[in-house]
Amino acid sequence: MAAKIIDGNAIAKQIRHELADQVRALTDRGMTPGLAVILVGDDPASGTYRKTGMVAIRSAWPRLSIRSVRMRQCVGRPVVTS
Repeated sequence: MAAKIIDGNAIAKQIRHELADQVRALTDRGMTPGLAVILVGDDPASGTYRKTGMVAIRSAWPRLSIRSVRMRQCVGRPVVTS
């Protein structure tokens, strides 16, 4: 199988537009879509990654409700359950 070069920026832009349409449709129906970000641990790189992501999300979807939670540790229990 030959390698395929992809344009990550173009794909990200397409995804942002698709999600913006979905957020707008929900907002127009009176719903407030939300996003939860859970950061477990104290790795400084993870904190930087979260902050960068939050800035991108807020600029793309200003009407999106965002909640960010930092947990120092998660011992003996799942972070997310289905």
